[in-house]
Amino acid sequence: MNTLIISLLVIGLLGSAVYFWIRPRRKPQSQALYTDALSAIIRGQADQAIDLLRSVVRNDSSHVEAYMHLGDLLREQNQVNKALKIHQSLTVRPDLPGEFLLEIHKSLVLDYERLMDYPRANREAEHILKINRKNLWANEKLLKFAQLNNDWEQAMQFAKTGQRLKKQVDVTELATIKLLESRYLLERDQQREAIACLNKAIKIAPDFGMPLFEMGEFYYRQGDLNNAVSYWERFALCRPRQGVKVYPKIETTLFELGRFSEAEHFYRRVLEKDSSILDAMVRLANVLVDKGESRAAINLVEETLNKSAGSIPANLMKLKLSLNSQNPHELARKIDKILDLLSSDSNQ
Repeated sequence: MNTLIISLLVIGLLGSAVYFWIRPRRKPQSQALYTDALSAIIRGQADQAIDLLRSVVRNDSSHVEAYMHLGDLLREQNQVNKALKIHQSLTVRPDLPGEFLLEIHKSLVLDYERLMDYPRANREAEHILKINRKNLWANEKLLKFAQLNNDWEQAMQFAKTGQRLKKQVDVTELATIKLLESRYLLERDQQREAIACLNKAIKIAPDFGMPLFEMGEFYYRQGDLNNAVSYWERFALCRPRQGVKVYPKIETTLFELGRFSEAEHFYRRVLEKDSSILDAMVRLANVLVDKGESRAAINLVEETLNKSAGSIPANLMKLKLSLNSQNPHELARKIDKILDLLSSDSNQ
C-alpha cells in the first residue's frame, strides 16, 4: 500500500512538473508567433500573417486577439464567410472585456457590410452603441446605412450626433442629406416634397451651392425658364469656380427669354466676386462684341492681361479681337506669344 501511495505521489508530481513545464513554454511560443504575425500584417504579407495566426490559435485557443486578426485578414482576402464564422464564434465566449466585445462587433459590421447584408451590419453597429453610446465609428456606419436604406430622418439624426461627438458643426453635411433626399423623392415623382427638401438644404447651408444648381435644373425641366436662370445665377455667384458649368445654360436660356442683354450684368457680378474667373471674362468680352462694344471688350481683356500677362485665355481673346484690326505680321507675333505660353505651361 505504501508503495502504491508513493508511486501515485511520484506520478502526480511528475505530471504537475510536466504540466507546469509545458504551460509556460507554450505561451511564449504563441506570443512570439503572434508578434511575428503582427509584423507580417504591417509589412503587407497577408498570407504569411494568416498562416502564423492559425498557428497561434492552434497552440492557444484562448488567444482572442489572434482570432480577431485572423478573421479580419480573411475578410480582406475575400473569404468573408470564414471571417464571419470566426467573429461570430467569439461573441459567445464568456467574460470578455468590453473593449474586446466592441472590436468583435466592429469586425462583424465590416463582415456583413462586405456581404452587403446591411440590416445585420446595422444591428451590429447598434450593438456597439450599447457598449459605448459615444462611439463615433459606429455612429458614422449607422449614418451610412440609414442613407442606403433611404431613411433620411435617421440619417439626419446620426449626422447631428456625429457632429456633436466631434464637437464641430458641418452644415454642408446636413444640407447634403437633404439634397440626397430630394433626388430620392424626384425619382419617385414626389416633386413637391423634393422641392421642400432642396429649400431646406439651401436654408441650412446657403453657401453650399449644389441645391441651387439642382433647383435650377428642376425648374428648367418644368419649363420655368425664369426660375431656372435665377437659381443658376445664384449658384454661379455662390460658387464662382464651379459656376463655369452653368454659363452656357444661362446664356442659352436668357436668349430664349429675350433677355440676353442681362448676361453682361451677370458676368460683371461674377468678376466683381472673383476677378480671376477667366471664363467669365472671356464670355463677357464676347457679349460686349455682340453688342457692338468692341473697344470695351478690348479694354476688359487688357485689364486682365495687366494682372496676368501669362493668361492663355486672355491672350487668345485678345488675338480674336485683333483679327479685323491688325495686319498678318502682328497677328503672327501674337500667335507666337501664345505658343510660347502653351509650351512653358506644358513644361511646368
